[in-house]
Amino acid sequence: DDDEDEETTTEKPKKKLKVLTIPKNPTSLSDFGYCYNKEGKLVQEADNSKGFEWGGQKHYDALGDQIEKYIYNELSTTYQLTELLLPLGEKDPNKASNIYHSAKAFTTTGPVFFIVHGAGAVRAGQWARSICINNSIEQGSIFPYLRRAKKLGWEVIVANPNKTETAKGWDIKGLDDQQAHVRYIWDCLIMKKCTNASNIIVVAHSYGGVAMVDLIGHRGDEVCKRVDAIAMTDSVHLLRRIRGMPKSRFYAPTKYLSDEEENWLYTHAKNWVKSKKTRQTRA
Repeated sequence: DDDEDEETTTEKPKKKLKVLTIPKNPTSLSDFGYCYNKEGKLVQEADNSKGFEWGGQKHYDALGDQIEKYIYNELSTTYQLTELLLPLGEKDPNKASNIYHSAKAFTTTGPVFFIVHGAGAVRAGQWARSICINNSIEQGSIFPYLRRAKKLGWEVIVANPNKTETAKGWDIKGLDDQQAHVRYIWDCLIMKKCTNASNIIVVAHSYGGVAMVDLIGHRGDEVCKRVDAIAMTDSVHLLRRIRGMPKSRFYAPTKYLSDEEENWLYTHAKNWVKSKKTRQTRA
């Protein structure tokens, strides 16, 4: 009787859901039990009515790595962009940064659309990893911008300013921070390869705005001649270092803008921020 009681009262441990576990050597979102539906929302493969479930920070970061791979694949396939390793001439992806560009970005006589994301865990093609996971890939990625650019006939260069280290953690020479990454693309690609482009149009998000303002400080004459407009979204840039701020590159440019460059920025750039006010009014 005791044995029977023990057998009937002992419960088998519940199997942990696939979407809450970290698979060994994952290669896709499917390994985590997730996929994107037609609306671009991350859903569970076993039940498309269910979205993302929190499984801890390590699980979240591992899933984020697959979001990165998914977006890279979409850039190459759906949007037919070409991956380019930087610095130019580097063949080993483990020692390089990678960016993406459209087929005629370096030969077009029309506009070139330059996209620069913010700081943090995001990589080329992402605005915010958390939005890609919790909201939708349409809101968290540059995909709508790429479709709009194609409709307008613009060529595209997609920066990857957070990819500053090799696979072994060493700084990538000439691309060792966000500002240096953007300057490298400007010097080696836009100025040397996009020579026939009619103009450059920029979207810079968050810390991407800092990198663009820094670029103006270092390459003001070139930027003012070639860039028609800079659209910033929640940019965190400053034109001057605030008293008491640590002497770092954060927010303020590493080389201050001249009066002429500041005037150009005021007339050629806008920074859109989240606000309850009516759109296109000053926040």
